[in-house]
Amino acid sequence: MRLLRRCALSCCAFLIYGSLLSAQDGSTLYKEHCAGCHDQVTPRIPPRSALQKMPASRIVRTMDIGLMMSIAYPLRREEREAIASFLGTPGGDAPLPPSAFCSARAPSLATRPSGACSGWSPAFTNTRFQPAKDAGLTAAQISNLKLKWVFGFPGDIIAFGAPTIRNRTLFVGGASGAVYAFRRHGRLNPPRLLVVE
Repeated sequence: MRLLRRCALSCCAFLIYGSLLSAQDGSTLYKEHCAGCHDQVTPRIPPRSALQKMPASRIVRTMDIGLMMSIAYPLRREEREAIASFLGTPGGDAPLPPSAFCSARAPSLATRPSGACSGWSPAFTNTRFQPAKDAGLTAAQISNLKLKWVFGFPGDIIAFGAPTIRNRTLFVGGASGAVYAFRRHGRLNPPRLLVVE
């Protein structure tokens, strides 16, 4: 009976110690695997202060399938989650507001595409060159272009794959696997999100 009681106490102590250790692991793991880059000030690496504003779920996803995948692959799942919990905020990203969506939620793909190119290149050589006639833009006009709108991928920090345009609808994929479709509404209005799959 005494041996059983000692074993039970030892197991409880081990579990309590393990849970305290895992709470500290995020900080320790960050120092071991992440601080060397994220505690430095460089233009291409988000600093720790930026990561602390992100949801922990986004940080885990970035380590699982995003830019940090090649760095984080030796870490176990629990270690990735500990780092993300140490760095990030609880919860997920806020959902997109209804005003971001078009009333017609599905793009029309039935018609034949207009234009010579619906992807990266109009030719099999994949040179990605668009003649001025097809692009509707000359080389002299490029310096006059101005940014009209931007889109932040919900829960992601990068696009995944090349954007494709078909019949005034822009398709682009996020690192999470979601495909976003945008359709332009009028000359001056920003495009609206059609569908998220």
